[in-house]
Amino acid sequence: MNKIRQENIGNIKTPKGAFDYAKSIGKPVPELEDAIAQDPKYSYYYARNILKSRFRKGEDAIAQNPEYSYEYARDIIKGRLEKGEGTIAQDSFCSYWYAVNVIKGRFEKGEDAIAQSPVWSKWYAKEFGLKNE
Repeated sequence: MNKIRQENIGNIKTPKGAFDYAKSIGKPVPELEDAIAQDPKYSYYYARNILKSRFRKGEDAIAQNPEYSYEYARDIIKGRLEKGEGTIAQDSFCSYWYAVNVIKGRFEKGEDAIAQSPVWSKWYAKEFGLKNE
């Protein structure tokens, strides 16, 4: 991989390119964060691997993806990502694990999606002492 010199970072326009550059130098690059913040995947990875903390600029993008919303809440915030809950609630897998690992209680917003999955509805009912119908 060719290293991009500091003076050429203005040529980086894609979220992947911006994240790859930050990863290659092992530190945050504030001037590339607007590009990274356009993509849920690279926003999550930037928060997890580079910042090792919240990346507020990328949270709107992250909130558009159920898996990255759940993982960001679990791994980075270590609590709820309320702006991502509507998206998480559309996915039975993410709703179940968000309830178990993040909320540590029922996630009522995600219960309709969970109910559509025989597997996750069974585990959810067992986890939270609900009647599985």
